[in-house]
Amino acid sequence: MGAVLIYCLAIFYTQDKIIFSNNPIKINEEKFWMEYASNNIIPYFYRYLKADKPGKLRYDAMTQMLTGINNFTKNMAIEGPFFSGKKFGAVDIAFAPFAYRINLLLGYYRNFNLSDNSDDWFRYKQWYEAVIAQPSFIKSIFEQKDWGNEGVLILPILGIYFLCGDSCRWHCSGIG
Repeated sequence: MGAVLIYCLAIFYTQDKIIFSNNPIKINEEKFWMEYASNNIIPYFYRYLKADKPGKLRYDAMTQMLTGINNFTKNMAIEGPFFSGKKFGAVDIAFAPFAYRINLLLGYYRNFNLSDNSDDWFRYKQWYEAVIAQPSFIKSIFEQKDWGNEGVLILPILGIYFLCGDSCRWHCSGIG
């Protein structure tokens, strides 16, 4: 879904705001990595989040998510800070919201964080800090520091949304 949206955005962007590379081979690589995140990271993030009890299911989901993130990170451009190099692009736009959710929701519900001390995660952290600093990303999120007393319920509500499944989502939204 995210890859389709990114592709549609790319069609409507002007020359000065190109989000894909201008090289056809690089465009295919970028699309591959967008799909890779959709298939090898995001589903395991949700499985990890939804596994309410410690055990094999939770551990396997966490391990698969970390394996996916590690492989994703190993294929980032060395020169960074973004996935494809110095320019914020399609892969960054597609995965950044999920990286933010991994940090926010798994940090809150699973006391999870990628190690700040590990050299293996240095490049991922560099990428993550660069994408969440982008003005377009900042405009699209809510920040914990801005919640105040009224925002205290946001994470529990998001937790209900993510943890309960489709029937709860329909019920909580007033549709079902």
